[in-house]
Amino acid sequence: MIAKRIFGLLSLVSMISLLWMASNNPLDKKANYGRLIVERSKTAVTMETENPFTTNFSKIPNSNRSLLMTTASISANTDVMNYKRAAVMMTYLHNITLKFPTRIDEFFSNVAGIFSNPWSHDVNNMELFRLFYKNETKKNFYDSVMLTQRNTVNTSYGGIELPKESLLPRPPYKSCSVVGSSGILLGSKCGRLIDEKDFVFRFNLASIAGFEEDVGRKTNMTTMNPSILTRFGMLASASNRTEFSRSKLADQEGLIWTPMTNRYINRTLDAIELRNDSHMTLVIGNMNHFNENAELWKKYGLIRTKRLRPTTGFYFVSCAVHLCSEVHLYGFWPFTTSLDGRDIPAHYYDDIIITKYHDASHEIKLLLNMHRLGLLKFHIENCETGNVTYVPGRPVRAVSAAATNGTKKVRKIIKKIIKKVYRKKIKVTQGKNDQEGPN
Repeated sequence: MIAKRIFGLLSLVSMISLLWMASNNPLDKKANYGRLIVERSKTAVTMETENPFTTNFSKIPNSNRSLLMTTASISANTDVMNYKRAAVMMTYLHNITLKFPTRIDEFFSNVAGIFSNPWSHDVNNMELFRLFYKNETKKNFYDSVMLTQRNTVNTSYGGIELPKESLLPRPPYKSCSVVGSSGILLGSKCGRLIDEKDFVFRFNLASIAGFEEDVGRKTNMTTMNPSILTRFGMLASASNRTEFSRSKLADQEGLIWTPMTNRYINRTLDAIELRNDSHMTLVIGNMNHFNENAELWKKYGLIRTKRLRPTTGFYFVSCAVHLCSEVHLYGFWPFTTSLDGRDIPAHYYDDIIITKYHDASHEIKLLLNMHRLGLLKFHIENCETGNVTYVPGRPVRAVSAAATNGTKKVRKIIKKIIKKVYRKKIKVTQGKNDQEGPN
């Protein structure tokens, strides 16, 4: 009897051990590879990450060579070590992002500290970042960022013929500007520096005319969120298309990347054709690739929850790091106050309701830490003087005054809808009671 109990206990211990080993198997697709690598290379990580401003993950020593890799495609020993270093770097990026303060005054103070240190471009870290993406997704941004006949079985989409291959110029580009739409660009005088870069990304058909001194003029690719069409009646009529062409396409050029469904593609093409001198080409975003990248960031804890997805801006920052030798970010600031205490609107060209669908505060932490690792340069300074001024103690509002007014309007509309639904329910209930008659 005792022997049976001992045997059963040993079997239970063996089962628990096997389960533990399976849960920590680096070959398991759901395993946190970066965490495992860091745990097995603590000495290397500690040595190389004491000073985040001088971190160079390509110099992590070749210790613990018996570490299992997560991909069978890497065979050469040097590639194995580079992938290990890349995973360590991504884990470090995750860890220092989590350590970023959440209190806004501490956050601003931390940001001021980052910009008090000189920035340097780290080619080695960029190569590791690209290697990490390549081996996790087995794809590259050049071939995958838009739908083509090479990456889909279809030759057309929404009635338009897909290009045979990517319409992007062949990378690498020497330098790129990725221009967000934050109001922090107002008065920045960054236009000349933005236009000097070889390739310029912009977002959601952001207006340029009248803001050239601050945001530049050059555009090689801009995105278009289909939700923007709601302001123009979903382009259902000729007058809608004319108004859209006049107000949103007047100062656009280059590639227009959109994750649009079939229904509105031809309407958008009609609006583009209204510009006789048009130098625009509509391309369809490859949402499979977008979602794969979102899942990759979530897997490594860099996007925090399943409900939230990365912004299109964050996706194209990743794209730029792959396509460009040097990346410069402008207009990425999801706050209504600058470091020097100025009030700034959500967008430099209009007022819009701020949504919490994207994890903007977490994304900016990631981008700032990518700046620290030399993967990109994050600009919030006045480009004429090069100065970043920090004025502590200024309260930061969650939304701008205009956004608050817009939120109030939305709330009123929602209340009206609820009242209408509630009244209908009352009428239905009363009708049933009348049919049933008194008890």
